[in-house]
Amino acid sequence: MNVQDLLVSAAVVCLIVITYSHAKTVVFHPPPLTSYVNYHTNVAVELASLGHDVWICLPHFMVQKNVVKDKSI
Repeated sequence: MNVQDLLVSAAVVCLIVITYSHAKTVVFHPPPLTSYVNYHTNVAVELASLGHDVWICLPHFMVQKNVVKDKSI
């Protein structure tokens, strides 16, 4: 078995696992920069609208600044 066959096999296994896993809780841990938090927040809001339980880990100073406007996440 060469490296290419191994990579293809690993990709197939990953796709099968992803297809059959039903992850409902998603945790985001963006770097503590406003632009990253805004981007991750947009993705988190969309996942929450699809029914996922979404959490974003933020430092306390960003919570005080009210960087995340949407309270559903």
